[in-house]
Amino acid sequence: MSDTLAQLVGRCVLRLGMVTGKGVQVYAEDILGELIQEQFTKLFDEYWWEDYMVNLVTPLTTLGVTATDMKSGEGLDRFTDIQHVWYKNYNKPLGRLSARTNTAPMLTQDSHPHGILPINSNKIFQLLPYGTSGDNVTVTFRKRPDTFTADTVILMDDLALIFGAVYSYLEDDGTNPGATEKTLNSFNVRLQQLKTMRNEQDIPLFYDGTGGVLTNWTEIR
Repeated sequence: MSDTLAQLVGRCVLRLGMVTGKGVQVYAEDILGELIQEQFTKLFDEYWWEDYMVNLVTPLTTLGVTATDMKSGEGLDRFTDIQHVWYKNYNKPLGRLSARTNTAPMLTQDSHPHGILPINSNKIFQLLPYGTSGDNVTVTFRKRPDTFTADTVILMDDLALIFGAVYSYLEDDGTNPGATEKTLNSFNVRLQQLKTMRNEQDIPLFYDGTGGVLTNWTEIR
């Protein structure tokens, strides 16, 4: 079960060993809430958290852009939040085109898109070549939540958020170097645990390049 922001702040207060007192707690809780928000944003941008991942299927319109207004409609705020874009039923996602790529020649190529690039609109990204209007694209992206309130349920590892926020608080306070170092070590250990947990699933030994699962032995030459 995930904690709310208020619950995480309360756990940070306990870990810091603060004395009870209305003035102290109100002041500290505001800071800790901001530090938890800051820590969440850092971790959100660094990893693809499954609880915040969204798959969206939407048709293309003209000029290789989607029919969906991503920012207001589906919660895709930034191009960098896109993990994959698939065109139609192709198995391989489209790659990001380099900013140094001259895109003009691509507009006269075949209708199969070869990559995506950001555009300055609420559509967020564009396919080049454009593709065929009406064809579907599947977009996998991380949906960035709104700024937290006290009752917001945060779908991220509680220990990573607590250790990160408490470390930042202790580092700013500067009165207990030993506790600061201990908390930093706990934060780093927890991050490594999360990385290990995310990578422990079995990976197929062979891959046929079509997205299918191999059911027989394959000779590699």
